[in-house]
Amino acid sequence: MTDWYYESNGASVGPRTREQIEALHADGVIKRTTRVWNAAFGNDWKRFDTIDDLSETPPAAAPSAGPVTDVYVWLVAAVPVVGATIETLLEFGAGLSGIGTNSIYLYAAVNLALGVADNRAIKAARPDAKPPNVLVMFLLAPAYLFMRSRRLGKGQEPFWAWLASFALSLAITLGLSPGKTYYGFGLPSCDSETSVAQVQSLFLALPSNTTGIKAQALEAIETVRTSPERNSCKARIVASDGLTYAARYVISDRDGMIYYELSVDGTAPETGAPATQTG
Repeated sequence: MTDWYYESNGASVGPRTREQIEALHADGVIKRTTRVWNAAFGNDWKRFDTIDDLSETPPAAAPSAGPVTDVYVWLVAAVPVVGATIETLLEFGAGLSGIGTNSIYLYAAVNLALGVADNRAIKAARPDAKPPNVLVMFLLAPAYLFMRSRRLGKGQEPFWAWLASFALSLAITLGLSPGKTYYGFGLPSCDSETSVAQVQSLFLALPSNTTGIKAQALEAIETVRTSPERNSCKARIVASDGLTYAARYVISDRDGMIYYELSVDGTAPETGAPATQTG
């Protein structure tokens, strides 16, 4: 059996069998321009592609890869609207205020995790493909979606879906969706429709309100303190007599029932009957 040698970085590597030389070519170690030698060549080294009985050997075919999955980018496209919906349910439905200020970090973490998963899926299905850096997903998700589609030769549907999802999330966050509804989980927020209606009802029932003055609107509603069992709130009540009254009210959970207690400056507090039952 003839021993073969090949050149690598200016040095002679071998001996190798013919089968090993062919395998190294199939693996890409020996290129078509790599010089090889055996005893039959005398003192001459020859390029691999000039040796007929070697260069005609086809390289091993790469295993066929399946299509690149788009499941992760569609999840990314859904993140804005799903996140805004969850924020709304927690803040206005469950009475948990201040969620939106920290949600950006959660969005970034979710996008980063989905970006890492998508990169791995691309490399598994298309080893020759070059997906966008996952940091692009972390910093600017739509840019990642746009670049990914361009590099993989796919349509821009996930990119446009993300833009639509983001626009809808703004509508939800800014209150363009149906009002601040209490959905029966936890305590109602201070500015929920349920709370406003209860305060207006209690104002009319105050012992000092002997002339039937009605609370027409609540302004400057603030959450003073919040906990799973108790929300402390303050607001200004615009009344039907043309005056504005400073008010404080407490929303509490007592054995699964929601109670409201209202106090207006200069009047005795009024406690309402159970307003609703928690879910």
